[in-house]
Amino acid sequence: MSRIKAYKNPDRGPAWCAEGEMGDYSYYAGADTLEELSVLIAEAAAESGDSPEVVLVNDPDADEAPVAEIDLTVTVKQ
Repeated sequence: MSRIKAYKNPDRGPAWCAEGEMGDYSYYAGADTLEELSVLIAEAAAESGDSPEVVLVNDPDADEAPVAEIDLTVTVKQ
């Protein structure tokens, strides 16, 4: 199963980042808000035909439990 980790970016650049695997490919995105980032992930998932697990984490490099899961079906507005 594909998994994307979303996190608040501590560095310069976008305020929020997402990285991980979507299908057979690596995925990375950045946005100013978590809502905007969720929309980007949802759009990429729809285009790829994949349904990745998207989790909110504090540190993308740590092996810690996710803070929350992001439901992409709620994010995409029809």
